[in-house]
Amino acid sequence: MEIQNTPTNYIQNPIKSRSLIDDYDCYFRERNYYQERPKIGFEFSKRNTETTISVDVLGKIYTIPSAFFDLIDEINDSKSILSLQDNWDCLGAVQISEKLYIETINFLLMYAVYIYEHHSKSVIQTPEINPCANGTIDLSWRTSKARMLINIKQKEGVFLASFYGYHTENRLPQEGFIDMNKVDQSRALWMRELKK
Repeated sequence: MEIQNTPTNYIQNPIKSRSLIDDYDCYFRERNYYQERPKIGFEFSKRNTETTISVDVLGKIYTIPSAFFDLIDEINDSKSILSLQDNWDCLGAVQISEKLYIETINFLLMYAVYIYEHHSKSVIQTPEINPCANGTIDLSWRTSKARMLINIKQKEGVFLASFYGYHTENRLPQEGFIDMNKVDQSRALWMRELKK
């Protein structure tokens, strides 16, 4: 996937060329995850004409539909979570384990691909993948249609995913646990609204 830096004037002035808009899917605003995480910066992601793309997560290769190119960018960027040591926030934060990180990525890709394959090729928005001070990982979505936070932790050797979310149309909150090993079809149907 080719990443091109965006000239500053593309961001400061509206893009008027229709062909430029058609060639690119989106741009990512500059953001900074904690002190250890590198800036993403302004950049356009060139559309990928391949049918599938791959990502290597600690030696495990995942092959997923090319529609998830920005999810792969987030996964690659989130690998810096594994370099965090105990007390990474200077307030006693716990180091994130490799096993927990891998289970989080497995879970995220399992749901993203299931929704894509079973719900008319719906591509859910890429969540933020963030470390938590208690040694857990958060997946966070904020879209115009829904909000969702999934926290993944390990307790007594078992990986658990808990969630809280609501659709912005009715703001009725939902919370509970999600099976880490298989897709909950009703939860996947709900998560289909996590689109841009």
